[in-house]
Amino acid sequence: MALPLRRTLARLAAALALATGSAAAARAQDVECLVYLKSGEVVHGRVADRPPGAIVTIATSPAASRTFPMAEVDSIVAIRRLEPALARPVRALRPRSLQLGLSAAYSHGRSAVGSETTGSSEDVGLAASVSFFVVPGLALGVGAGISRSTSNSTYEAAPAHGTTSVRSTSWGLGPYLAYYVGAGHRTGKVAGSLYPYLAAGVHFGGGTDSTAAEYYGTGLSYVDFVSSSFSGHSEFVEAGVLCMLGEWAGIAVGVAYTDESSRRRAASMSSIQAETARASTRYVDVELGLRWFLY
Repeated sequence: MALPLRRTLARLAAALALATGSAAAARAQDVECLVYLKSGEVVHGRVADRPPGAIVTIATSPAASRTFPMAEVDSIVAIRRLEPALARPVRALRPRSLQLGLSAAYSHGRSAVGSETTGSSEDVGLAASVSFFVVPGLALGVGAGISRSTSNSTYEAAPAHGTTSVRSTSWGLGPYLAYYVGAGHRTGKVAGSLYPYLAAGVHFGGGTDSTAAEYYGTGLSYVDFVSSSFSGHSEFVEAGVLCMLGEWAGIAVGVAYTDESSRRRAASMSSIQAETARASTRYVDVELGLRWFLY
C-alpha cells in the first residue's frame, strides 16, 4: 500500500505545480507592463511568454507581439489595471530625445538717490537652446541668448539739472546642459507631470552700449555721448520646475543666477583716445520658458 500512496502523492504534487504555474502565467498575461530597452525604446503591452531562457515576448495588441532577447532589456515594470491612456511612459526625457527650449525674462525697476536723483531701468532677454538626452533626464547641447536693456536717470537740484540715458544690447552662444530629476523612472499620465530641474551654461559673446548725458548749471554745462563695445563671457545656473502639457511640450519656470565678465572699449566726444576697462556684473532673474520634445 505504501507504493500506490507514494505515486498518488507525487501525482497530486505535479498537478498542483502545474495549476500554480498556469495561474501565475495567466496572472502575468493579465498585467500590463512597460518594457524599457537599453536602446531607449519603451514597449507597452502584456507579457505573453517569458520562458526560463533569454527571451521575452510582449503582446502589444490582441493581434501583434514582439520578442526581445533579455540582453536588450533594461527593466520590466508591471502596471495593474490602468487605462491605456494613463499607462503611457514619459518618453520625452529619455535617451535619444531632442529638446528645443525657448525662454524669456523681463525686469523693470526704479531707483532714487536722496531727493535729487531718480531713475528707471528695463531689461528684456530671450534665450534658446537645442539639446540631446544622452541618459534619462540629462540633456547636453548648445544655447544662445540676446538681451536689450535701457536705463534713464534725472538729476534735479535747482538751478542745476541733468539727464543720463543708457542703451545696451548683448548676445552670447555656448554649451548648455540640463538635468530633470525623476526622468526615465516615472510612468502614468503625461500631462501635468512635474519635474524639478537644474540647468547651467556658458555664453561667449559681446555687445554694444551707448550713453548720452546732459548737464546744465550755473556757469557750467556740457553734453556728452559715450559709445562702447564689449566682449566676454557669462556663466549661469538655473533651478526650476518643468510641467508637462502633453507628450510633446511643457512649461518651465525657474530662477537663474548669472555672472558676467567683459572687457569694454569706450570712446566719447570729450575724449580723444578710447579707454579700455574690465567690468563684471552679477544678477538674479526669473525665467519663463517653453520646452518641445522630439523623439
